[in-house]
Amino acid sequence: PRELLAVQRHVPAPVRYQYSTSGYFNNYLIEHWTFGGIDEGLLRFSATLAPACLEPHFADGARAIGNNLDWDQAQWQDKVYLERLLDPAILMTPMATLLLALGLAMKESGQNSIAVDALVGCHLEGRLDVTLLQTSLGELATMPLTKWSRYTKSFRRALQLEPSIAPVVFNLLCSMLNAARDSPPKDVAQTIELLQEVKLTNAYELPSQTRLTLRAWKCGGRLRTLQKALLAEE
Repeated sequence: PRELLAVQRHVPAPVRYQYSTSGYFNNYLIEHWTFGGIDEGLLRFSATLAPACLEPHFADGARAIGNNLDWDQAQWQDKVYLERLLDPAILMTPMATLLLALGLAMKESGQNSIAVDALVGCHLEGRLDVTLLQTSLGELATMPLTKWSRYTKSFRRALQLEPSIAPVVFNLLCSMLNAARDSPPKDVAQTIELLQEVKLTNAYELPSQTRLTLRAWKCGGRLRTLQKALLAEE
């Protein structure tokens, strides 16, 4: 709602775009709603304006980081959004959880590390809504926006930092696989390897939906070998 202070902090910044159709140029004025721009200090300040209503702040972060997962532009200031998730007093609301899910898929190692730390911290502090994160990851996993290999790397790092997060990682991996039930993603082999490691180390059983997904996949080569090995253990 526009009456919320957390929304009013945004100011319209008119940007004029020009494009050509059949040799004729047309000008269009588009309003971009922004706050702080690329200034790290202003981005930090924006989170203090309405501390009881941080969903718009985290929505800003999800937009900024989601549009730069491959680090096409060096937006160092975006780490501010992820660092906010490290605060033990922050509730993992839907936008905060989406921001975390996107941060775990970041290419830039610094911001990705902050997201991994936030995942571990939220788990240890009892702030993590696993079901909500499963939903976010399930939606992102089916998009070309994200790469499975980066999620696998993030989860491995989380397990190294805090082994007790194993059941959370296992459930998240299974949710991602369930979302890709139509066909295996190109870089899913490393994910299957991690799933197998976590499963064997902790004597977990694959959920029935995950088994059905794996059986339905038509794959070959190394992925076929991993698929058969994982299903043979059941």
